[in-house]
Amino acid sequence: MAIEIKRKPDEPINVFLYRFNKQVQQSGVLGTVKRSRFFQSEPNRRQRRSSAIYRAKIRKDIHKLKKAGVLKGTEDIKFIKKLLRNPKKQSF
Repeated sequence: MAIEIKRKPDEPINVFLYRFNKQVQQSGVLGTVKRSRFFQSEPNRRQRRSSAIYRAKIRKDIHKLKKAGVLKGTEDIKFIKKLLRNPKKQSF
């Protein structure tokens, strides 16, 4: 998939760049790179399971905090997770 373009003798740089850009567009390299740039593979079974266990634990802990009156339900999820990590430092 390598593109090799050599500059001709006494060829102006703008003409060379035009020719280079045209060759890159025609080869389809940019399209391939853009498609694969943010590709994420599917998580395997172990990752899905551990993620589901973590979400269930967080839901259970949030439910406990709401019952205790610590949370009112309008807090940000980042704040809740920070509170769950260190419950002694409660700053409201």
